[in-house]
Amino acid sequence: MKTKTITLKGWANNSNLMCCENSNNNKFTKQFSEIKRELLLNGFNELNIAFENLRGKNAAEKVVIKGWYWRGAWADATKETYSVFYK
Repeated sequence: MKTKTITLKGWANNSNLMCCENSNNNKFTKQFSEIKRELLLNGFNELNIAFENLRGKNAAEKVVIKGWYWRGAWADATKETYSVFYK
């Protein structure tokens, strides 16, 4: 299976913590919607990563979208999987 990983710029989560610097995800959501539209036009399906896996779907290609999550000044930012598309 061919796998491609794309890491988007900006924050994947929207944080409104009062004790820390606020982060918003406008840049991330704009990039994600553009990539999602492009992938859906090219025949990819979005995988619901909370309930589904690729077992039994006969996927030949997989695109993993990763994003940076900021959980406040007390923790380092982490890069995590945001969405998976398959064809």
